Amino acid sequence: MTQEQDRPMIDDLTLDLYHTYCGMNDRQELERHLMSIKKQLFAVSKYKCIQKYKFAFSRVYYRFFYNRILKYGQELVRMGQEPFLLDIGCCTGTDLRKLYIDGYPKSYLIGVDVDPAYIQCGFQLFKDMDTCPIKFIVADLFTDELCEYTKKIFVAHAGSIFHLFTSMEMNQEFVRRIKRLIKPGGILAGGHVISNRSGMYYRPSDKTFKFYISIEDFKAILEFEGFKEIEFELTEKADDERVNMDGIESTLYWISFMAILQ
Repeated sequence: MTQEQDRPMIDDLTLDLYHTYCGMNDRQELERHLMSIKKQLFAVSKYKCIQKYKFAFSRVYYRFFYNRILKYGQELVRMGQEPFLLDIGCCTGTDLRKLYIDGYPKSYLIGVDVDPAYIQCGFQLFKDMDTCPIKFIVADLFTDELCEYTKKIFVAHAGSIFHLFTSMEMNQEFVRRIKRLIKPGGILAGGHVISNRSGMYYRPSDKTFKFYISIEDFKAILEFEGFKEIEFELTEKADDERVNMDGIESTLYWISFMAILQ
């Protein structure tokens, strides 16, 4: 899906997602529906991903690890395992519903978000309040609210989470808390914005300061917390936003990553 600020541009893959999941196959009807949901989400928060309709399509589908975690879950079920997949910061749960229709075992899909409004908007988005097969939980990973899943998670997904943190310490604590939930040999995967060096950056576009972690520091945190077989895929952030630290312009990237807990 590509998008303008005010109206979504719906590609065939996105239309197929809504057609398969909830029977919507008219582009204009879907466009109006997405605009209505965006208005509700924007009242909750004004993240750029909401402004750009990124809640409306599956972003995880485009990550290099997507088919691998899909097949991993299917194989674990055949082996008699319970392949719980936890989507942290699931927002409207679009990625989880895409995983479901593509064949990830539905009984083991779990979405967690700190704000119930995102989850409720997801039910409206996919018109499945009474039929959704996915479990959603309102919880904060920085608390112990998810302790019942300690060492039970085979796949933890963190999409567009790390670039929300305001310090290196928050990044490390987040990974440490995820590690408590993942089974040895389990997967941590996701994607977020990253920089070529860690620090607090000034963003001229909205005149604010924002922390970005560097590629090297992010990898070091993963290694320190016991993750191995770390894989990265980098794409330079292709928009008109520029950031600088101490007057030096820096490069931002979208990173997709996958790592295995020892």
